[in-house]
Amino acid sequence: MLTIESTKVDVAKSAQEVFDFLLDLNNLEKLMPQDRIEYWKSTEDTCRFGIKNLSSIGMKIKESSVPNQIVLESDGKNPFTFSLTIYINGDSAVNSYFVFEGDVNMFMKAMVQKPLKQFFDTLAENLPQAID
Repeated sequence: MLTIESTKVDVAKSAQEVFDFLLDLNNLEKLMPQDRIEYWKSTEDTCRFGIKNLSSIGMKIKESSVPNQIVLESDGKNPFTFSLTIYINGDSAVNSYFVFEGDVNMFMKAMVQKPLKQFFDTLAENLPQAID
């Protein structure tokens, strides 16, 4: 199992506003590193995209706890099964971060750990600007 925790970021919105924004997976595209993402498709509950020179990734909402947590899980054909939990802490001064847990074998773990950490840090770091 590979676990990656993103950078924690402060967001100048209420927990409910951050939760509502992130619960609509159409908005997840705004957090993505635009130079590395292709073939984006999404609905409120699902998204699928390609990471250039790598693989296609699909996710769907598994569960949520208003307004503090959203759990996404792998959906469709993916290189491995995973979950992505989004934490939203605080009320008016919000701190948010992502935790990825993937069923990754040891060989693949060595190859994907650093790029995935950078990817999830980018998602977190883009959140404050994307929600404004």
